[in-house]
Amino acid sequence: MNVDLAPYYISQQVAGQYMALQVVASERTFLVWHGPNMLKTVPIKHLYGQQMPLEDYFALMIQEALAEERRLSASQRHFRQLVLW
Repeated sequence: MNVDLAPYYISQQVAGQYMALQVVASERTFLVWHGPNMLKTVPIKHLYGQQMPLEDYFALMIQEALAEERRLSASQRHFRQLVLW
């Protein structure tokens, strides 16, 4: 499964199936649920690991939003070109 572009391996048996993630912020982990069964705990990837001033957080969110916009724009251009050929 992927969360915000970070891949997480869960299990071959549940590949392609829906799962729920429960955030355990104090442990910086996800609990991975498949129906009523908790399958595993995985560490959350790409955390910044420190507190930051609100202004720095806003600047970071703007950078990430712009990067996401560029990724989407690039994938749409690629899709349009594939359709043309």
